[in-house]
Amino acid sequence: RGDRSPEPGADHHELASSFARAGDWPAAAAEFAVLADAVPDSVGYASDAGVCFAMAGDSTSAARWFAVAASRPLADDRVKGWARAFEHHLKSDIGQHLKPVP
Repeated sequence: RGDRSPEPGADHHELASSFARAGDWPAAAAEFAVLADAVPDSVGYASDAGVCFAMAGDSTSAARWFAVAASRPLADDRVKGWARAFEHHLKSDIGQHLKPVP
């Protein structure tokens, strides 16, 4: 994505991507969260953390990271919609029953 810079964290990006390709969603989520913290203007890293947490079945962390992504200045309507959807799921208890996708 265009809002990602190669630094800092090129190693974390490669590691996060490798974990995601292998389906290790918790590890990918953790690495994308490190990147999101290191690049505070990046919407992509924060939303990637949200996606990976969702795939890992951790809807609370997914909602948190989607909210972080939505709060960043470059967040578009799509990302803001994800944040609203996960917040709604948590409030309606649907999110508590998400299961990882095999």
